[in-house]
Amino acid sequence: MNDARLTMRLPGEYLLFARDYAKKRDMTLTDLVVGYFKRLKESMSATEQLPDAVRDMVGIIPAEDREVIDEYHDHLMERYA
Repeated sequence: MNDARLTMRLPGEYLLFARDYAKKRDMTLTDLVVGYFKRLKESMSATEQLPDAVRDMVGIIPAEDREVIDEYHDHLMERYA
């Protein structure tokens, strides 16, 4: 894969923090950003990569929707307990 150039605008305090963070870990800012995007990509579950229509058809509850998960859990407990 070819490298590409990225220009970003950040609040100064975040840039200073990122530079300090990277320097303390003997990294470049590029290493820091690449590492972040790599972890972000790896953390995506298979369901997040599905089209919305497919997720809706299979009835997957988004993991971040704690209220819906709790309601569904309560429903199952009432039905099967």
